[in-house]
Amino acid sequence: MNGSAVVAGTSSWCRVVSLTTYCLIADRLFLFVISAYLPISASSTRLVLVFPNSFVIIRALVSGHEPSQGDQMLGIRSLALLAGITLAPPLLAENIVIVQVADLSASRAVLGKAMHHGAQAWFEHVNAQGGINGSRIKFIAYDDQYKVEETLRLVRESLQKDRPVAFLGILGTANTGELLKHAVLTNAAVPLVAPYTGADHLRTPFNAYVFHIRASYGDEIEMMVDQFARTGFKRLAVFYENDAFGQAGLTAFEAATSKRNLKADARAVVERGAKDLSAAIKVLQDKQPEGIVMATAGSVSANFLRDLRAAGIHVPVMGYSVNDYANIVKVAGVNNARGTGFTQVMPDPAHCYRPVCRDFKRIYAQYGPKDESANPNTVEGYIAARVLTEGLRRAGANPSGQSVMKALEGLRDYDLGDFTISYSTNNRAGSKYIDIGVLSRDGTLRY
Repeated sequence: MNGSAVVAGTSSWCRVVSLTTYCLIADRLFLFVISAYLPISASSTRLVLVFPNSFVIIRALVSGHEPSQGDQMLGIRSLALLAGITLAPPLLAENIVIVQVADLSASRAVLGKAMHHGAQAWFEHVNAQGGINGSRIKFIAYDDQYKVEETLRLVRESLQKDRPVAFLGILGTANTGELLKHAVLTNAAVPLVAPYTGADHLRTPFNAYVFHIRASYGDEIEMMVDQFARTGFKRLAVFYENDAFGQAGLTAFEAATSKRNLKADARAVVERGAKDLSAAIKVLQDKQPEGIVMATAGSVSANFLRDLRAAGIHVPVMGYSVNDYANIVKVAGVNNARGTGFTQVMPDPAHCYRPVCRDFKRIYAQYGPKDESANPNTVEGYIAARVLTEGLRRAGANPSGQSVMKALEGLRDYDLGDFTISYSTNNRAGSKYIDIGVLSRDGTLRY
């Protein structure tokens, strides 16, 4: 049977069953399907496999016989099937996989979860709008419990199992540093967007596959020390953990105080994730500094403020943006936490009226978890996801890690709504945004 016989058969079938209204539709539907599935020179076997019911009608008509009533009903059902196939919206192509490896259950869990919720809300919004270049985004999260060796293992496993085109929001200075030390991202040619760290030594020299969206810890401590200096404080102390994250804070603190001829009066250190802070508190009791830079994050910060005030030390304290101040109020108590200053490298949705914040609130209200309130860390996940999505869009259909990296590299002054991200061939520090707020009596930040 050739293509013309199929079309002729269709028209004859229309006349036989007296469906004159649908004759033209039937002809066009069959022409559409034949052009996609059956070359003119092909045998009829392929058509039988694809549309066996229609073939019964066509075979009868071409042979000069009237189709039976049963064959006519089969043909009608086949026509309905054809209409469904040809008129249905196109299916989205294969998923684009994005992976987050972060602490979701240990000392930094509140940070990892907040960032995940913000990113997930944006990705769900994108998928609801039809995805990116015809593909859905599949966002997978793995819990490394803030353990460096687990971060390394999970990233390597994910590269083999999930085949992601990018990672997002890997949490921790030491954790991110271990990936760079072993060249995991470079060897796989897969970028990391928005590592949850501001360590300066992970930025200079830059790694081509790591795209930062937050200001550095050095920038944050510069602001803290500058605020103390402007207030007239001369003797400052630093509280930090004995790990790569803490050492980065110590280095930045010493540089900032030295530049202003201030006295770095005390260095109170605890081991990573420590719960017993008594030795560090004793150092501060002995030195009696005028102000303290709290270069820690997560539960350690909350425990520190609780124990510090319980020890009768009531000097001003300033801390990093990587702290969840709502959790600090919950653990330390509002009376121990109030008055603490926190730098912010992302807009605070509770006090932000920029377009990017309005968009975030609308999308998070629709797609975010109903039992988790938003904070700057949630906004960070959201902004990271938006930046990565723009990279995916520019990378085109069937993106690879390499094509996404190149697309992100080309983002110049990308405006998300009065919040700008900018990269280049020799710069991966996308933002210098920084602000500072003070915890009030009601447990919220005031700017």
